[in-house]
Amino acid sequence: MNTRERGAKNRQQIIDFLLTHTYTTIDVLCGVLKVKSKPMISRHLSKLVDEKLIKRERFKTLGGSIIMFGTTQKLIELYDSDRIPFRPSKISHRTLEHTLYCQKLSAHYQHGKIFQQYKMEIVNAETGSLKKFGLAHRPDLILKPAAHAYICIECELSLKSKPRYEKIINDYCQLIDAKKILQCEYFFSDTRLADRFKRILENHFKKHTRYKSHAEKIKVRIFK
Repeated sequence: MNTRERGAKNRQQIIDFLLTHTYTTIDVLCGVLKVKSKPMISRHLSKLVDEKLIKRERFKTLGGSIIMFGTTQKLIELYDSDRIPFRPSKISHRTLEHTLYCQKLSAHYQHGKIFQQYKMEIVNAETGSLKKFGLAHRPDLILKPAAHAYICIECELSLKSKPRYEKIINDYCQLIDAKKILQCEYFFSDTRLADRFKRILENHFKKHTRYKSHAEKIKVRIFK
């Protein structure tokens, strides 16, 4: 692959990622392209901004500010996407950290051998209708293999209440029974939270013995 072809591929990867996630940061895109060169990514982003395919916004955070790049209506129409273009006013301080964590995990999955082997597609499930997936509970990401049941991804930066988890886990077990999903994977950046969640799972399957065979399909992983 020559320099021009590599540049075109990198540009398209940036566009595809933004079409999936609406907005992101340069740090996340480094993971998407598997590069450490922020200037290279900045050049691609600057060109896309000049073409009015994306827009650049500075978002104030509690610790300062962060620069984000998001889709425009022009890009949405060009690719006939059903997603809503980037609206900075809709970004919440409360959920931004979680959203960027999900994006980094999404970028990580894209480079996995299994992801490429099964020709998976990543669906950002934070927004949009879930009717076509047959899901009652909204996961953070959905891995959609070409010819298999879905894999639901949950990104947990904090723990929900035990009653809330009881309903969610039972919903996932019913979907596994119905063969609508293959498994569910819970990701934590904090090992202590992951250990506490494992105990919640153990107690859950002791209480709901009819789903005990599904315990191995509710996986707990660490991603930092």
